[in-house]
Amino acid sequence: MKCGGSGFDYGKYRTVGRPPAYKFHQLLFGASKMRKILSKHYIKSDKNTRVLDLCCGTCDIIPYLEFKEYVGVDLNKKYILHNKAKFASITNASFYCADVNAFIEENNTKFNVVLLLLAMHHIDDASLKTLLKNIFRALPTHGRLVTIDGCRESNITLFEKYLFDNDRGKFIRTKEEYIEIFLSIFKDYQYTISRDLYHIPYNSIIFNR
Repeated sequence: MKCGGSGFDYGKYRTVGRPPAYKFHQLLFGASKMRKILSKHYIKSDKNTRVLDLCCGTCDIIPYLEFKEYVGVDLNKKYILHNKAKFASITNASFYCADVNAFIEENNTKFNVVLLLLAMHHIDDASLKTLLKNIFRALPTHGRLVTIDGCRESNITLFEKYLFDNDRGKFIRTKEEYIEIFLSIFKDYQYTISRDLYHIPYNSIIFNR
């Protein structure tokens, strides 16, 4: 599948557009702590799990997962080339530079777990609803979707507000706004609000459907 597509160009909205810069940015935040918690308590994959990671970025979640198959999809070609080189020894992991909606529509494989990590705040409401609808149709009966993003609340610190206001992702929503979008697609889901997933205060919302 070729790079590009008619859908939302998430890649150009990433906080840092080049893999080394993006990884350094994540290191400063302590994102490894978040990934450990997310993997253990929410994703819960095992050696029989098929994982689809949409808007996968540099696929830093891979070392924290067990899986039968891992597929990462991102529209940013630099990330995909980086991932293919870094994870070349993992034969059951593959990476595609493609529009995520087009990939779902053209791929008939059913995945046990779909990940949408730190991506929703880069996507406007209409585009996000379209993507979630496609994910819903692609999930098997007992398949799960796990997401995480920043979340605005009245009690966030000035530091968190500064980070949210200066993020390239222009759609960091309130809890109520995220829930409204999810309710329009999914009738059964759980969510968690946490501000201690990183080494710094960063209010986050995790959806687990």
